[in-house]
Amino acid sequence: SSTGVINVSGTSNFPYGFSSVTLNDGSTVNYNLNGNQNIFATTYSNLTLSVGGTKSLTEATTVNGTLTISRPLTTNSYQLTLGGDFIQNSTFTQGIGTVLINGNTTQTISGNTATTFYNLTVNKTGGSLSLSKAVAVSNTLSLQSGIINTTTTNLLSVTNTAASAISGGSATAYINGPLLRDLPAVFSSSVSYNFPVGKSGNYYPFVLENPVTGTGTITARVEAYTSNPGGSLDASLSAKSTTEYWSLTTAGNFTNAGVSIAKPTDISPFNSISGSATQTGTYTSLFGTAGQKSITNSNSIGSNRFFGFATANPVISTSAASVSGFTYPEGHGPSNILSFNVSGTYLISNVTLQPTTNYEISTMGGASFTPMTLITLPVISNSLSSTPVYVRLKAGLAIGSYTTDTIKIMSTNAITKTVIMNGTVTTPPTLNVSTSSLTGFYYGYGQGPSTPLSFTISGSGLVANVALTAP
Repeated sequence: SSTGVINVSGTSNFPYGFSSVTLNDGSTVNYNLNGNQNIFATTYSNLTLSVGGTKSLTEATTVNGTLTISRPLTTNSYQLTLGGDFIQNSTFTQGIGTVLINGNTTQTISGNTATTFYNLTVNKTGGSLSLSKAVAVSNTLSLQSGIINTTTTNLLSVTNTAASAISGGSATAYINGPLLRDLPAVFSSSVSYNFPVGKSGNYYPFVLENPVTGTGTITARVEAYTSNPGGSLDASLSAKSTTEYWSLTTAGNFTNAGVSIAKPTDISPFNSISGSATQTGTYTSLFGTAGQKSITNSNSIGSNRFFGFATANPVISTSAASVSGFTYPEGHGPSNILSFNVSGTYLISNVTLQPTTNYEISTMGGASFTPMTLITLPVISNSLSSTPVYVRLKAGLAIGSYTTDTIKIMSTNAITKTVIMNGTVTTPPTLNVSTSSLTGFYYGYGQGPSTPLSFTISGSGLVANVALTAP
């Protein structure tokens, strides 16, 4: 009956001597022998394990209602399908099998004994799964359908350090609350660790990109929030989102990583991931590649542990703040050619370079130097890849130092960058000889060579060795 209870107190499988049995919704089968028992493989409504020794599955088993474990249970690696609550008050040994959560109403995992699943698959047709205690998954977590509700106390942890330990995740299958993952020790590789988290009915996935770790046990815990984190902006940002953010909590020798974040709606006008060491601290641009609903592959996060969408100001970068070493002797210009690189992100116009009075620039490998005209570097998809700029000291300058000339690099709304040039025009090279001629060389015919005579050479401002050629 729908309220009936069958107490199985024998050593043989239930129902001993029967070929089939029908257990109506709401009914309960209680295995209560004071000793070890095998659990008959059938579809149960409610299943209770009480009294005695270890209870063991003999085949894949389904429990459509509540499973109450008050005595040790081993699944012998058979699949356990659960459509109701999981109450664990004794040990649960899964082997290498799978627990499939597939109910159509709200389900809970509770009890006073620690729960560790080997493989956990959540594929619910309705309702959510709520944790009333901490739960660990030692191999794989598969999220196919259904939302798992967690808290910092009732935490879901995946201890398998492989990036593939979690699969699935979508708008209908995610962790509503914090999710903890173990990371491999002494690790540095191009791999993504997914955290399929969400909040308030929406999916806000987070990805830890290419983590770098040291020795020991390393964990990363991620949670999404649908509120304003607060905080302020540094000069790299002009705005940030006030409707969502993510927190990352790390433990152990976690060194660095990048992050990717996404939300269910368009991110425009945001173009950057922002990061802060504290929730209400100062947020800075971590850059990243902007898509329609996500920004991926930020810069290394360093000490930042709170992240969100933001609008980054246009940024121009140069490989050097100054360039030194331009020189030539008076009358022998132009100088040698030196260079620096220019790049930019989030730019809304082309980059222009303004030559100076005493220097000229080129972007063509040292050809077509421009004495005074602006040079334009084209911006593509709001960015400028690292571009070399070649510079030389102009010809025809007087002897002296030229150290105050500054090349300006500009783009709309970006802070103008300056690169200082340092060069000198030196005294022209001079050669001096002690006499303009030598006379008196002689020898008798057939008796040469002659006796030697000499003169002296000196010089100043020389830029190369002195070469002498005999007549």
